[in-house]
Amino acid sequence: MASEIGCNKLMNKILTGFVYFFSYFLFPSLIIFSLLDRQYEISTTLKRNQAQEKMKNKLEYVEKYSTNSRYFHFLLTEISNIANKSPEPLKYLKPAINNIRQNYPNVMEFIVWDESGEVVRDLTDKKTFYYAMKRVYEILKEVVATISDDPKSNISALASVSSNINIIRQLLGKIIIPDHLRKPYLRGEDAGPILTDLGGQYSYVWYRLDSKVSFMCFFSRAITESNFTLKKIIKALNNKELAYVCGYSTSDDYSEPKTKIPIEYKNSLKMALAKFEKSGESFYEDDEILALLTMPQPELRAFCIYPKEEKIWSREVKHTTKFYQIMVLLFILYATIYLTINFRSTFVSISWKVTFIFMLANLIPLSILGFIAYDYLNVAQETIYEETKSNLSRKLRDFDSRFESLKYEFSYKLNEKLDQINKENKANTLSDESVEEIGSFAASFEPSELALFASDSKQLYAYRDISKHQKIDLSFYKAFAKAILNYSNGFPFEPSEDMFSKILDPENSDVVRKSFTNVRQVKTMNMGSSERLSYTFMIGEKETYKNNYLLYMSWDDNRFQQLYVDRYYIKNAGDDKNIQFYTASLDGRHRKSPSKTFSPVLLKHMETLNSFSESKTLPVRIGMNYYLTVISRGINLNNILLAATYPMEKLKDRVDNLRDFILMCAFISMILTIVLGQVLINQFITPINNLRQGTIAVGNQQYTHRIPITDEDEFGHVNQVFNRVIEGLADFEMAKVVQESLLPGNQFKLENLSVYAQNIVMTTLGGDYYDVVKINEGKWGVLIGDVAGHGVGAGLMMAMAKAGVITASEEEKSDPSLLTTRLHKMFFAIKNDRLKRMMTFQYFTVEPHKNAFCFANAGHCFPIIVDPKNNSAEFVEHIGTPLGIGPKARYKNLDFVLERGLSLILYTDGIAEAKNEEGEEYTFERLKRVLPRLYDRNPEKFYNNIYAEYDEWSAKPDDDFTVMVINNE
Repeated sequence: MASEIGCNKLMNKILTGFVYFFSYFLFPSLIIFSLLDRQYEISTTLKRNQAQEKMKNKLEYVEKYSTNSRYFHFLLTEISNIANKSPEPLKYLKPAINNIRQNYPNVMEFIVWDESGEVVRDLTDKKTFYYAMKRVYEILKEVVATISDDPKSNISALASVSSNINIIRQLLGKIIIPDHLRKPYLRGEDAGPILTDLGGQYSYVWYRLDSKVSFMCFFSRAITESNFTLKKIIKALNNKELAYVCGYSTSDDYSEPKTKIPIEYKNSLKMALAKFEKSGESFYEDDEILALLTMPQPELRAFCIYPKEEKIWSREVKHTTKFYQIMVLLFILYATIYLTINFRSTFVSISWKVTFIFMLANLIPLSILGFIAYDYLNVAQETIYEETKSNLSRKLRDFDSRFESLKYEFSYKLNEKLDQINKENKANTLSDESVEEIGSFAASFEPSELALFASDSKQLYAYRDISKHQKIDLSFYKAFAKAILNYSNGFPFEPSEDMFSKILDPENSDVVRKSFTNVRQVKTMNMGSSERLSYTFMIGEKETYKNNYLLYMSWDDNRFQQLYVDRYYIKNAGDDKNIQFYTASLDGRHRKSPSKTFSPVLLKHMETLNSFSESKTLPVRIGMNYYLTVISRGINLNNILLAATYPMEKLKDRVDNLRDFILMCAFISMILTIVLGQVLINQFITPINNLRQGTIAVGNQQYTHRIPITDEDEFGHVNQVFNRVIEGLADFEMAKVVQESLLPGNQFKLENLSVYAQNIVMTTLGGDYYDVVKINEGKWGVLIGDVAGHGVGAGLMMAMAKAGVITASEEEKSDPSLLTTRLHKMFFAIKNDRLKRMMTFQYFTVEPHKNAFCFANAGHCFPIIVDPKNNSAEFVEHIGTPLGIGPKARYKNLDFVLERGLSLILYTDGIAEAKNEEGEEYTFERLKRVLPRLYDRNPEKFYNNIYAEYDEWSAKPDDDFTVMVINNE
């Protein structure tokens, strides 16, 4: 039977131990392991994405400058921009060109024109053909003006180009194609120098014309075929950020990088290059590196690698080691709790023991919820990011897709007004007022071209944008208007000898028929040398085939798209004021932003997009804040770059709000657990706890504390007795408060004298007293005293001394013997059989600027002057009887000087009479000996040293302790 009971007890212990082990160690360890694993995956994924983004940005930069011609295009463009912004353009341009000549000798030549188009000969390498240079400048000026208005313009059709093609080829090169003259003004990867010759010394030409200074640069073929600029760019990128390594390889052996790579990463890089060649996979990762690869040119491979640091990427470091560290801390925590509860030497409340068990039990479901919440937060963060990104992209798509609405809006408004005018025109003949009305109304739609023709080809109204620099040639439009009107009125086509006859013949071409079907609509039409958005309206009687007038309007793409942006741009989304929109035209001439200034950082990213990608999402710093930014090139608005931003701070706030909500729920759960534990045990330990609180209150001298009487049982009776005891102690507390209010502060500054004093009372009411009073300018009074005994009587005599000093006249305060005599008379006057206490007292007058002291002594301990330099201390001996001893007490003054660097110590006899464990007194002589050793320039630290010495000596202090330190600095 006994063995069976023992076996049951053993099984119960094993089962209980297993439950504890599973609940408080095994299960939490599984949760922690899974959580750390998930955290490792998330942190490495985040780091991987950040590294990919940085590598992508670096490779975009490499791609931008992957050819020398592209590098020189951007370099010369920047030089031109800076020169034209400079107050003295030629003064800036001269050293800039000379620097290029020195860096690239014998491979480049320049022609420089000033603001009037004259050749600047000292900066121009060619010393002949000045007339040709001047003429080419005039031609290029017209070319630049044309492509600035419409980049798609047919340059070959310009009269100045076609009639001067021989001069152009003579100066620039034999094989130049006129339409290629737009290349230096294009944007992105299409921009660059112009191929002008194959066999000459200089095969390429680049130029830039501006308001203050213009120049042209000739390149040799050799400078465009090498990779020296690519090497230069890669070197700069690698020096800028050492954590990333950029490089390139060429078609002779793609697997062998031309850039110096650390040997430990070479094999991984070769694997990445081989994989890129085989499958086109641009991203590569192994245990050593992350790599991103691209093909900026058919014969070139560029790469960027990011070496993996062990402290960031190692699972052993980031996961396993951290797991073991947490488990060790968990074990220490449990061991501490077990030892505290079972082998404690300090008091632990029963209520908190029970509450703590409840809290540990609650940690299990909280750990599970915490694990789920951690995953949820990370998923939510990604979801919020993607949702915001998608929303920004949708806003940009919506803005782009609504572009077509402007065509319908223009068509509707034009038709409405012109139908009204046509209806009012009964005579079918337009008056001058009607012509002007039609022209002014049509011009309000800001067309590039506008013309009104009669059926006889007479031009009634003509308008062209004043930004156009070429002359208006209306020959085609006159022929076009006549052909349309004849076709609509049923007249046969009349062929002529001009070049437009075949194009406008309805029998041989669809131009007239298609234009007729597009009447009253803003549509894209092929007009002469280019496609343009056009609108035509016939005025007359369509039903009777009597259309007498044709209104023609056209817009180039840039203008029409900018008109749409000007009309429909809003800086914020209507449903979310945090979303802000930005637009920039490809030519950089038109920009829209919510603020007055367009962020240069954002513009730079938008221009990069214009060059090398269709859209991208990235954080951009605008002003002092970061914004999630989506940048895209419009589909309909193909000449406009669009950007939408959302504050990163708002994204963070949304994630933070979710996290705070989860933490608040966990906190509430813990609070409810604590409250439940406290409620359950409150009924049992409240009376005991009340007594404990009462005991603590008495120990802290909180005599106003009362124990609540909740019942008439034994605990209630004990509590009533305890309350009566506390009431009796309250009177002493009141007296103590009054006495403490009589003492001044601890620190005083008397000009060059620093004073620190403190009084420590060993009982409820003490008799030690000190004070510092100001007598007049330059003179102070310092006093210290000690009433024999303790308790209420000692406290009253101390209060009398304070009152006597306060009420004394200035004359008495200025003479120590007079003030001491005054106090003596007061004390003697109240002396009787019941009050026979005496008081020792010292009063000093101090003149700090003279270092002069004068004092009278009434039986008090001799002051001590400490000389730290000579490591010595001396009593200032001055004898006198205590206050209140006899009827005829006489007090004399003693003068002395406290030199700089010396210290004066005033004290009561509590320190000298202190006894150690053997009953030996400290004595005045011992105090004098140790003071030089305890000295400190800071009077407070000096005091602390003295008190530490006193505390170390005293076995059981039973007298008040008061010390005043006066240091002469």
